[in-house]
Amino acid sequence: QRQSEKLLKMVRELQPGIIVNNRLNLPMGNADFYTPDNINRARGQGVEVEGAVQLSPGLRFSANYSLVVATDRTPGSVYEGNRLARRPKHLANAELGWTPGGAFAGADLSVAARYAGIRVDRVGGGVEERPVGQRATAAVKVAYIEGRASIAITMLLSSGTEC
Repeated sequence: QRQSEKLLKMVRELQPGIIVNNRLNLPMGNADFYTPDNINRARGQGVEVEGAVQLSPGLRFSANYSLVVATDRTPGSVYEGNRLARRPKHLANAELGWTPGGAFAGADLSVAARYAGIRVDRVGGGVEERPVGQRATAAVKVAYIEGRASIAITMLLSSGTEC
């Protein structure tokens, strides 16, 4: 068992309910949330495609897809030339929205989906990379807009691995 895992076990025993991030380079699944690494220089290269169509009055559909390879470009870094950790290579979004008229003018209803592809993570702070799960989310949003004021309620559903 690694020292960081022993330390985490002790901390959780002393302070139940504590929220821990990944600064101990814990194996995936042991931290409560993950923060990005500070990178001196990085480069993202890729392509993005976006489209939208008005299906009928009040009904619209939009979607986009991104293919991005983000690499560490920090001179002398042990990660130089490697993919940035926890940055998905593939991202896709789609939304179907409806804005009714008449008695419901100002209302807006939409259903959206997002996909974030497989990411890589560093193992134990080293250069070894391992795949981290993909993630899909879906949301249903109901909004009402009156002049400059608006109110919205969003229900979020998700699956996959968060990192």
